[in-house]
Amino acid sequence: MEERIEQYVDAELTDVEKRQFEADLVNDPTLADDLAFYLQSKTAAKEAAYETLLEEKHRQWSTLEAEQARRLSPSTWMSIAASVLFVIAVLFYFNNPFKSSLSNRTEQYVATHLKELSVHLGDEGQSLQRAIQAYNQQQYDPAITLAAIYLTQHPQDADALRVIGLAHLQKKEYDQALDYFQQLRAQTQLYSNPGKYYEGLTYLLRNQKGDEVRGRKLLQEVIAQNLEGKPDALKLLKQ
Repeated sequence: MEERIEQYVDAELTDVEKRQFEADLVNDPTLADDLAFYLQSKTAAKEAAYETLLEEKHRQWSTLEAEQARRLSPSTWMSIAASVLFVIAVLFYFNNPFKSSLSNRTEQYVATHLKELSVHLGDEGQSLQRAIQAYNQQQYDPAITLAAIYLTQHPQDADALRVIGLAHLQKKEYDQALDYFQQLRAQTQLYSNPGKYYEGLTYLLRNQKGDEVRGRKLLQEVIAQNLEGKPDALKLLKQ
């Protein structure tokens, strides 16, 4: 497997080398497959290492808890309890849903609901599936590159626009995300189009002057027009 793949994923290539690598991806399906395989293998290795570490830490914690329980004085236990309560209070203050702005609620929603994508495509969509696989592994630059390659072959493809837009959204590149979501929203021939919904989320996340008004208005239109994203738009606006 090419050494460039690892350097590309780890952002170690120069700008010139990165552009050349992405150009090679367009013309070499094998290289694109190797990139997808590398991302999948890397994620699997991380998960295996994490499970091993977790088991070892659990064993160590269990041993320490048993020893410390015998040695700690009541005053020490009270200090620990006070510290724990303080941490809980801080977490509650910064995450209290009653204090959160609409922008903060949207950020929490994106973090929990838009981390993974699924799509059902035929053989013609293999390069797009590789883009989605990269997205699901939080490799957003490769996801954008692979989806853009598919987009050059299938101009205005809705799924490719969605992947690129959401990858930019996850990278907090809101202006770029808006561009792709607006292109998606313009496709009136789609049976179900999430473009307006994603555009509303992006405005709420960007949170510049006037953005909350724009975002709220778009979500209200999603609800009124019964568009894709309506149930979640209702949840975001009702809080």
